[in-house]
Formats: sequence, C-alpha cells, structure tokens
Amino acid sequence: MRKILIGVALVFFVIFGKTDVFAAEENKVTILFTHDLHDNLYPFEVEREGVKQLVGGMARMFTAVENERKENPDAFLVDAGDYSMGTLFQTIFTTHTPMMQIMGQMDYDAVTYGNHEFDFRAEGLAEALKSAVARDIPLPKIVASNVHFPKADDGKMADDIAFL
Repeated sequence: MRKILIGVALVFFVIFGKTDVFAAEENKVTILFTHDLHDNLYPFEVEREGVKQLVGGMARMFTAVENERKENPDAFLVDAGDYSMGTLFQTIFTTHTPMMQIMGQMDYDAVTYGNHEFDFRAEGLAEALKSAVARDIPLPKIVASNVHFPKADDGKMADDIAFL
C-alpha cells in the first residue's frame, strides 16, 4: 500500500508541477485519499463493540475535506477507484454517474478506476463518462495508465472479452 501511495504522489507532482516540494524542510504535501466509496452517498449506521455509529456519506466527507483544505489549501484530493457500485445509485451509473458528479463538485484532483467501474463492462463505463461530460459540470481528472480496451476486427469493443 505504501508503494501505491508513493507512486500516486509522484504522479501528482509530475501532473501538477510541484517538483520542488522536497527542496526545503518547511514544504509539505497533504494528500487526501479515498477508495472503495461504492456509491455510499448517504451515511449509514454500523455497530462497533455494541455501539451504533453513523458513518460515511458524501456530505459528511465534503465537510471533512473542506476543513482540511482550510488548514492545507494546496492539498491533493484523490480516489483510488471502486467509487461506484454498492448501493442502488449503481442503477443510474451509466446515465447519471452520481459519484463522478459529486467528486467533480468536491474538486477531486484525480481519480482512477477500480474493478467495479467495469461492472457494466467497458461499454458501461464509456456511457457513464459520456453522460458525465454531456452534463457540462466540473469533473475530476482520470488517471488510468493500465487500462487496455480490446477491439474487434471492426474496430468496436470486443463482446467476448471479460473484464473481471
């Protein structure tokens, strides 16, 4: 996990031109990191050691992110994938991309795909991205260097390729 975080940080230094962050001791980098959000837009209750607690929810996370940004205005907000699938919001993934819209509104710097973004295969992900772009709203940058979309002889997405 540590290697992944270091790799993500290096990618952002290159993308955003912050190559001098290690030049002086007073410089620091704050990375706000999420993963496996699974369309949990609303908070939900869990029980831990006999105590019920309210956890999750994007509004609660937005508040936490904004509080951190007040302390560290140059913080990077990134997501490592699996932001979709897991609640009924997945039923509108290809047509409304709710989590992508929220990530754009929260000003995520970059996101990448997990395996669940491919639950509706590559075509479903493509439809979700087209839907997000068509809404003309702020969207996070997508970092995905290890995705290869196979094509059939006719140049279309191959139907017989399993992505999972």
